[in-house]
Formats: sequence, C-alpha cells, structure tokens
Amino acid sequence: MKKRFLKIFVIALALLLSAGIIAGAILGFFARREIIAETFTVSAPELPEAATDSAQGVPVGSPFDLRIITETALSFQTPFRLEISLPEGLEVRENAVQHFTFDWTHRRGDIRLSLLAFNAGTFSGGKIELISSVNGNPRTQTLELPIIFAALPETAPDEQLRLAGTLSAADTRESHSFIWLAAVILPLIALAVLMLLQRRRKTPAPEIPVWVLAQNELDALRGEISSGRLGAIAVVTRLSDIVRRYLSRRFALSADAMTSQEFFASMERGNSPLASKHRQFLREFLSAADLIKFAGVSASAEQAHSALERAESLVRETVPAPEQPVEKA
Repeated sequence: MKKRFLKIFVIALALLLSAGIIAGAILGFFARREIIAETFTVSAPELPEAATDSAQGVPVGSPFDLRIITETALSFQTPFRLEISLPEGLEVRENAVQHFTFDWTHRRGDIRLSLLAFNAGTFSGGKIELISSVNGNPRTQTLELPIIFAALPETAPDEQLRLAGTLSAADTRESHSFIWLAAVILPLIALAVLMLLQRRRKTPAPEIPVWVLAQNELDALRGEISSGRLGAIAVVTRLSDIVRRYLSRRFALSADAMTSQEFFASMERGNSPLASKHRQFLREFLSAADLIKFAGVSASAEQAHSALERAESLVRETVPAPEQPVEKA
C-alpha cells in the first residue's frame, strides 16, 4: 500500500514539474515577443475645450490640465521622464502625476500636467518628450502640442454701477422764478467772462517733458515705499504702469495698449529707439510684472527696489540730448 501511494505521489510530482516547465516556456515566449515588439503608444494630448477654442481661451493665471494616455510593453521602465518645451507665456505649474495599471502583457499609463498661461494670446510650438527605456535602451516619444489660446479673465461689473440703478430720480420740479432769474444772470456772467478773457492775454503754460513727468511719478512712488504704505506687489504693478506710460509718450510705442508679447515684438523692430540693455531690462521686468499681476507670483522688497532703480536709469538714459545753438555766420 505504501509503495503504491509513493508511486502515485512521484507521478503527480513529475506531472506538476512538467506543467511548470511548459508554462514557463510559454510565458517566456510571450515575454520575448513583448520585448521584441517594444510596444510604446501615446495618445494625442487632451486639453480643456476652451484651451483650443480661439473664441474662448483658458483664463490667464488659472491652471488647466493636460492629459496623456500611454500603453507600453511590460519590459518598459516606468514612470517616464518628461522633457517639456513650452512657448513663452506658458509654464508648468506642478510636477507631472503618473498613474499606471497592469494586465498580463501591458502597462497603461495616465499622465497629467498642470499648465498655466501668464500672458493672453496664442501659443504654438509646444513639445513634450516621454523618455523611458527597454532592456537598458532609451526609447522616446515626441508629442507636438496643439495651438493653445489664453484670454484675460472676465471681471465682475463694478459694484457701484449695479447699485446706481436703485437710486431714486431727483425731484426736477423747480420754481419758474428761479428759471427766469437764471436765464437773465447766466448770459451776463458769460459775457463778463468773455470780455475778461479777451483783455487778458495769457501766455500758454510750458509743456512738461514726458521724462520729467515720469521722474516725478517715480519720485512719488519712492516716497510711498519709504512710508511703508505699499507692498512689493503693489510697487511692481504701479512701476509697470509708469514705465509703459513713459515709453508710449516718449517713443510712440503704444506700450500701454499692447500685451507684453506685442510690445516685445515692437521693441525688436529694425529701427527700435531703445538700446539693447534697455530692451533686455524691459523684457525681464514686464514678464515678471505680468506674473505678479495675473499669476499671483510673489515679489520681494529687494526685487521691487532694484526694478525701481533700473526704471529710473531707463528714464535718465533716454532723455534727448539738448539742442546745440546755431552759430550765426
């Protein structure tokens, strides 16, 4: 009886070992096929509908998600390393979140990026590279981003304008005697003023140069900084307005009516009146100011003081040279 039981046990064990060897060979065969196939597919980037709609656009300063779906063979190393190239005006707000699920032969990934536009306009030329490796060999998939549109967020109507409609109309009833009195006195007053203006020849007030106006505004801003009434963000915002207004009056650049991208393009024209160092300062300063005003990026007091000093240098160095008197022959 014992010998019979031992014989059955040996036969069962041999069958199990044979089945294991066969299963291992089958799995190894499919694994090798997966390694050879090196499956690596990536979906087109998914964006909010507003981001690709020129009539809407994502709001400036509000993060929005970009999603990518991947499918790879089990032999691929995950998570992916991302190389991101974005056009100026767009930035990655947070690190990418990568989530993966598995089946017998594949990994499926869900990758999400948080982007943010800090300028209004149209952005093209963005690119994302997903880099992994299989058996130590690097594999890269390159994705071209679609054109992305961004617009300034809509602002709520002024509260005072909403309340104005609730005000009651003033009583328009007036006495007839007052109307007749006004009809007689007002023409007499107008005649007296007209005669006085004709007798007095006023010399026109001298026009204040735009660089003097800009320096006065910068001096007033420096005084408010010293008094502690303004924070660094308010200083940079006020300083951006002063610089744009000065450039518009001094060089007819329409800087106060342009977006930063349009202004940068106008500065690079062939006959730009600004020196290279001034253009570099304006590009750095106005880009930083947009981040502060629209994206909520913080600014230090040292950065605000440095920007103020460089703005004063810009005004001083762009004052036109005095005209030389013409010598009579």
